[in-house]
Amino acid sequence: MTLNTQQKQAVVAYLDQHRGDVVSLMQRMIQTRSVNVRLDPDSPGEAEMADLVRAEWESLGFDVEQDAAEKNRPNTISEMKGVGGGPRLLFNAHVDTVAVKDGDTWLDPETGETKSEWSVDPFGGVLKDGYVYGRGSCDHKSPTASLLWAVRALQASGVRLKGDLLVVNDVDEETGGLAGMRYLAGKRAFDVDAALFGTTTQFSKPSRPYFSAIGETNVVRAFSGMQQYRVDVSGKNYHSMTPLHGTTAIENLAKVMPAIQAYMARVNAYVDPVVGTGKPPMRLMNVKTAQRASNRPADVVELYINRRVDPSVDPRGAAAELKKLCEDLSDPANDLHVSAELLREVPANEVAADHPLVLSLADGIRETQGEVPTIAGIPAATGISQLISIQQIPVVTFAYGTLNFHHSIDERIPAEALVKTAQVYAAALMDYLGVAE
Repeated sequence: MTLNTQQKQAVVAYLDQHRGDVVSLMQRMIQTRSVNVRLDPDSPGEAEMADLVRAEWESLGFDVEQDAAEKNRPNTISEMKGVGGGPRLLFNAHVDTVAVKDGDTWLDPETGETKSEWSVDPFGGVLKDGYVYGRGSCDHKSPTASLLWAVRALQASGVRLKGDLLVVNDVDEETGGLAGMRYLAGKRAFDVDAALFGTTTQFSKPSRPYFSAIGETNVVRAFSGMQQYRVDVSGKNYHSMTPLHGTTAIENLAKVMPAIQAYMARVNAYVDPVVGTGKPPMRLMNVKTAQRASNRPADVVELYINRRVDPSVDPRGAAAELKKLCEDLSDPANDLHVSAELLREVPANEVAADHPLVLSLADGIRETQGEVPTIAGIPAATGISQLISIQQIPVVTFAYGTLNFHHSIDERIPAEALVKTAQVYAAALMDYLGVAE
């Protein structure tokens, strides 16, 4: 048995012995409310949660700083230098959560039951039937709790890592990251070799058949990007007593909508070889017209369309296709004008299946859990897109826990998942960053 194997076994055993402590930290994190202030103006912000993680990282000897773009919303950047000779890894998991709203309804991902209220206090951190319940349990506090205990286990087992570990616990992820990762990435270069995005990567059993690229336990090496468009369809209005002159925007929309729907159907028929199937990539999200008198027809209709841009799709080509379609549908001589504007974009991500971080996580799962993971892709954009839209960093995603529970009523994570994730993280850090003799 090699020294490395002995050390991994010691780390796994340490975490088995401290299961209650791992769960307790998760409960404290849930009890520390950190609802995004853009989603709940009455929220005090993320400062208390940021101070909690700061104290935890400092207790492990990390150098910690906080950087806030807005009051009471500090981003926490923690770093542990290795002894040298290894790569530099970024770990990212945000600390803000969505709000708990009255009147919401949710289909429970595991039971299929429609729920309109929580069965427990959403900020109580209740441990029930082997699950830790609460807002933020899956999205995204659990990976940070697991990583903290992974590092604690490594230190207790005498493991010295060669490479550096940089941890960013950002705020504002739930509303786009302007005060969080976008703010940080715009002002500092992280200078890392790869990033581990800490988020749950399992899907509930009922939903698994809809996602062709995923399995039961997934190391995610690719995820999609996203584009948001506004398509304007306009006409020309005349007085209602001269109806034979001009065509309203609504009438023009009726003319062009079949062609737009046919184009969307062609886009939706394509299946990316890495991220596979999921919800339709291109969807009509909203239709708007200007507020007008009831007897005055609209002269412009705005269509809001989202397109998922999978890793194998050229984003520039996707935008050009839609704009060309709109140009072809226009008929200025008959007062029909159609145009498309790209409003927002986040990039896709794909790393090779044999990337060292992918292999380290997959090996960690096999060695500590005896499971064979799926090296997967997810057909959706993720929060770390806020970073890679500014800095090009290879990203891999993994944690135990069900992705479908993000934002849900009765959000919860198995207590066992917290410990298993910590064990995998510890083994992966040893492999990827290297262990000094």
